Amino acid sequence: FNASLGLTSVSSNTILSNAAGIFTYALSVWVLKEVFDGRKAFAVLVCAIGAGLVTVSDATGGERKGDSIKGDLICLLSAFFYAAYTTSLRYFLPNDGECSMALFFGYVGLLNMLVLLPFILVASMTGYLSVDIHPYVLLGALAKGLFDNVLSDYMWARAVLLCGPTVATVSLTAQVPLSVLGEIFLGKFHFISDVLPALSMVVGTFSICGGVFAINMLNYNAL
Repeated sequence: FNASLGLTSVSSNTILSNAAGIFTYALSVWVLKEVFDGRKAFAVLVCAIGAGLVTVSDATGGERKGDSIKGDLICLLSAFFYAAYTTSLRYFLPNDGECSMALFFGYVGLLNMLVLLPFILVASMTGYLSVDIHPYVLLGALAKGLFDNVLSDYMWARAVLLCGPTVATVSLTAQVPLSVLGEIFLGKFHFISDVLPALSMVVGTFSICGGVFAINMLNYNAL
């Protein structure tokens, strides 16, 4: 995902990342044996299209980069890996009451440390990676990691177990209109300076909200 940002535009990256909802639903039907529901598939598609409309409304013409096709393919691959990770989480931890989420993420962190730490040490000793970081910057990074990554991942994983991978993944598209509201709150609402971007933003926002609401209602009625 991060590598694709250096090759393609932020708009394309955001749009293609929302394909994770489509991949997740397909894997849920195939791996988790979830019953295919045309209404749910349509809601997933509406959310992905809505996210694309909101992103396009904020796109700039000079943002496209030379290796955009390669970046787009990497972003799609990232979306598929995310879908596979989400589906496997639901497959191997089917019952929320029989597992400790804190213990699970503790094992994930331990595995990452054991696998990645040797590479970090080698990169640091060879000068490829600089570890000369100001203490305040390091403290800020740790605080962000705890509240932005650890807490959000914990809540997301619980949502996967409680609601299912498709609902949890599609509901994440709500961050797109929320980011728009954040820009409006900060006074950066340049996307409403023209009619077409404003219309695209409004239609996309309502599409996302409608799709998220529909897929949650369908999941609730299926329980």
